[in-house]
Amino acid sequence: MRLLLLSLCLCGLAGCLDPLAFLPGRLGAMVPPQTAVVELPTDPATCYAKAYRELAAMPARIVASDPQLYEISALVKEAVFFHVAIAGAPTTCTVTVQANVLPNKLVTGEFTEVHDYVTRLRL
Repeated sequence: MRLLLLSLCLCGLAGCLDPLAFLPGRLGAMVPPQTAVVELPTDPATCYAKAYRELAAMPARIVASDPQLYEISALVKEAVFFHVAIAGAPTTCTVTVQANVLPNKLVTGEFTEVHDYVTRLRL
């Protein structure tokens, strides 16, 4: 009898609990996007080639790229969407990196992909 009563109480309480409270991380929708800007002392074409090469080496799946507009879009680890835009003068360039965790992905640990990419660009 006690077992039946305990089971009924637990089942009743389970309907009141948030199932996301038991996940070991956060959903991507709860992680704010990150943006970083990097200044490099090279021309935009060389900067684009380096940005593309370093993004592909993360490893990332390049989903779109435009060498005329100097823009790259990629999916890193099948969980983080990157957009890289390059602008500049003949001798310098500015790389703007924007990254979002996809909303349906579970994030455990820290969101460091933007910092890692910017570090690779500066080397």
